[in-house]
Amino acid sequence: RVLHVGVEDYDYDMLLELSEAVPITTVQQEINLLVRPSARTHAFCYQTGCQFVAYGALLGGFLSNKYLGMNRPTPDAQHSKQIDYLGSIDQWGDWRSFQALLSALDRVAKRHDATIAQIA
Repeated sequence: RVLHVGVEDYDYDMLLELSEAVPITTVQQEINLLVRPSARTHAFCYQTGCQFVAYGALLGGFLSNKYLGMNRPTPDAQHSKQIDYLGSIDQWGDWRSFQALLSALDRVAKRHDATIAQIA
């Protein structure tokens, strides 16, 4: 018997459809500077009392000093999750635009004696 149901990356319509069959306990979605869940998803969680769980706050490490000034990486089998995070970057813009964002974050970070990850 299933007591709790949690979902990942369901959009609002999918949440509504599933919630007709079973109560949803948690909704997990990527959230960071580039990716934001819809307001409807947040409203669904608030109205139904399910918990919203964020993942990917640093885009799997891409929002860090490590990738500043670097060429776009080519993920291998050992880093397959990078494919998803690179997809988020591609949906937002392109690698050059992402490098511009990292540069801007780096300038802010330096003014506050911080890292890109701390600012992001």
